[in-house]
Amino acid sequence: MVPRHHILFGLIFSILVWIFGVPLFFSLIIFLSSFLIDIDHYFYYAIKNKNWSIRKAYNCGIEDSKKKTHISKPLFAFFHTLEFLIILFCISLFYKILFFVWVGFMFHMALDIIDMDEHGELNMKNLSLIFALKNEI
Repeated sequence: MVPRHHILFGLIFSILVWIFGVPLFFSLIIFLSSFLIDIDHYFYYAIKNKNWSIRKAYNCGIEDSKKKTHISKPLFAFFHTLEFLIILFCISLFYKILFFVWVGFMFHMALDIIDMDEHGELNMKNLSLIFALKNEI
């Protein structure tokens, strides 16, 4: 899913949770987390291509999504893995703000899972670092 869709749906979701009683500050955290999780894609692009241009990384991602050639790889999208999300949730039990980061990440992942399912890319190796590594061995 392209970033602008994550931003739009994240904004709508954040407004809804705010309307239903989540304080504005935490709603903002959810909103930012709902799309900033994709920073791992940027780091992968920057390291792989030795190019730290945000614009080029964004354009590369957009081109991949238009060609339908991009398949999410957990090894390179660490924040998108079940293992990371479980660890984040456990830490969030001690730090309230991280719970709202986790909510934003989970909303983002729900959108990604729907998108992967629509494109026939939904499988455990695209969601779990352990499954991805197991399949590489």
